[in-house]
This record gives sequence, C-alpha cells and structure tokens, in this order.
Amino acid sequence: MISVAAKSSGVFSNNRVVLSISKKFQSSDSNSGLKKALPHKNLPKDVKMIVNSSDPKKAADVLDKHVLHQYIKSAKLSAIAHINTSDLNKGKSKVVLPKVPEKYDTFLKLDDFFDYKPGSNNNKVNNTLSRKDPYWAPDKQLLPNELFIEKKYSLTESKRKGEVGIIQEAKEAVSILAPDQQKFALKKHLRDIKLTESATKNNVSLSYIKRNLTEKTLSARKFINKKGSTKKATFWRLIAVGDGNGMVGIGIGRSKESGDIASVQGYINAVKNLQYIPRYENRTISNQVIAKKGACHLNLSPAPPGSGIKAAGIIYELCSLIGIKDIISKGFKGRNHLNTAVLLVDALKTKQRSIEELSMIRGRNIIDVKKAYFE
Repeated sequence: MISVAAKSSGVFSNNRVVLSISKKFQSSDSNSGLKKALPHKNLPKDVKMIVNSSDPKKAADVLDKHVLHQYIKSAKLSAIAHINTSDLNKGKSKVVLPKVPEKYDTFLKLDDFFDYKPGSNNNKVNNTLSRKDPYWAPDKQLLPNELFIEKKYSLTESKRKGEVGIIQEAKEAVSILAPDQQKFALKKHLRDIKLTESATKNNVSLSYIKRNLTEKTLSARKFINKKGSTKKATFWRLIAVGDGNGMVGIGIGRSKESGDIASVQGYINAVKNLQYIPRYENRTISNQVIAKKGACHLNLSPAPPGSGIKAAGIIYELCSLIGIKDIISKGFKGRNHLNTAVLLVDALKTKQRSIEELSMIRGRNIIDVKKAYFE
C-alpha cells in the first residue's frame, strides 16, 4: 500500500508528508502490472523536493501524477482508500481525500479485463493472490489480433518482388530436393512466406494460425481457357479454416500454375476473413435460422445434446470447423458451393438471437434449468 501521513504540530505550514511503499509494490511479477523499482526513488530531484515539501496538497498532486499512475486502477484506488489518516486533524486539514464509492468494495470492477473470447489457449492461473485481494486480476484471454507477432518476412521485400517473385523464390528454395518431394515442400514453403506476411500485415499471431486453425478444402475446380490454338488452365479452390471454438473464415484461391498455389492463396484469404460465430452452450444455435442467397435456401434448427450434425457436404464441414456439435440443416434448390458457404456463415453471424432478446420477445424470465431442476 501507499500511505501518506502528516504530523500536525499546530501550525499547518510545518507539516511534512512522508511516503511509504510496502513490499507488495516491489514484486517483479509481470502479470501484476507493477514495476520492479520503487517509483518514488526514480523521481527527479526537484520532484523529490516537492514531495517532501511543507505543502501537503502539492505533494499529493505529485504523488498522483508520478507514482500512482504506474499501477493498475484497482491498486491505485485501494491505495487512496487505505491512506493512513490517524495522525491528521480531520476537518482542520486542507488535504482533501478522495471519496471511494461503496460499489467499488473490491476494486475489481475498474480494471480492463474481459471474459473468454476465441484466441490462443492461455492456461496460466494466478494462484499467488486471493480473489478478495485488490491486486488480484483474472488472466486476460487475448484475441488473435492482440497476440505477439512473429515477424520473419519483410513487407517491403514482398511488395518489391510481387506475387510472381515470391513464387519463384519458393521454387528456387525447393529445387535442391528430390522431384517427388518438391511438390509438398513448395506448398509448405510458399505457405510459410505468405502466412508470415499476412500475419504481420493484419496483426494476427502466427503461432495461433499454425496451432489452432484447421484447414478444409470445400471445393476444387479446374477451368480450361482456349485462346486460338492454345489452352490455358486455371485452378480454383474454396478453402475454409476454423479453430473449433467459434472462429471461421472462408477464402478463394486462383492460380494459373498449379492447384497447390491456389490452395495456399485460398488459405491465406480464409485467415484474413476470420470472424466469430456465436453459439448456444458452445454446441448448437440459439434459434431457428432461415436464410436465402441467390437460388440457395437454408433452414437451420437447434438440436438437443447428442444429436450430432445432421447436414451434408459443405454445411457439415463448416459446422465442424465452427464448433457446432448439434444442428439440423435442410437445403433447398441451389447447390452452389460458394453461395452455400457464404450464406451459412452470414446467417449464423447475423440471424441468431441472444437469450436476452428471446426472453424479451416471449415475455419470459431467464432461468438456469440445470440449477433449478437438477441441483
């Protein structure tokens, strides 16, 4: 704790402000958000003179400006609330102590922490402090775009070389391998270059992409364009990626050289289009969803636990990537792969209603059935 004590000698101008900082603020734990050195020792000489001057109000302002701002909000408010005022003449002193609202009894509502959202797995648990301690804070679950970026490839270099230059560089790197190994090595090397470039550009963690995301090819096509007496092939891929915990993305890849390069391009575009899909109880959808796009019609219904994914083709693959385990799907009319995939993701993203919205529409209260009937 940081405590401010003033010894009164009858004349207010002779008061002296004494600062004392407990050993708790000397912790070197990075999760607590505190610094190793004592803040008041790092102050400039002129600031030290002001802190130890005979003007308590000036000293309190300097304390707040140069010391308290270095700590998290809950620790700061806790320090202010626990100022030792036993030696002060309350009512006569000119030092105005801030009033702490009653609702901030634990000071935990001030810190900028949020509940779990899809991102990297963070299994670290802070067991050093009690939950009642004002310095305790839950581990912050970071989103992919907030994680540390592993920068291995220069964006300026990729812009200078262009798409053709990157492919040529990957081919030269795998040319020393055996012919039967070049195809797989080319795809892997090209993907690493493009993934690092995309992660750096879009501020996404490269480790999250490699460890958490699963790739599936939804559709693969080959087009033959005839121009005069020559024929040129174009490879087309529809790729989807997901982490099984609500994150999913769809991407299209095209290439005139090979299907592997088209798959890499579709994978990169799918990573760029990652978005979060809400789920009910992390297993199904909250309400029936009816959607239409072009000639494609979809009718999605929630299912009880253990029902499984009762859908075919692309819908089954996308639901497994999202992490939906129980759902019933019916598709009508159009069977276009791209329209079906885009329609499913958009419908689950925009047409699902939260439990609060459903309770307001039906005029019912929200009750936890497990606690009400099974405990």
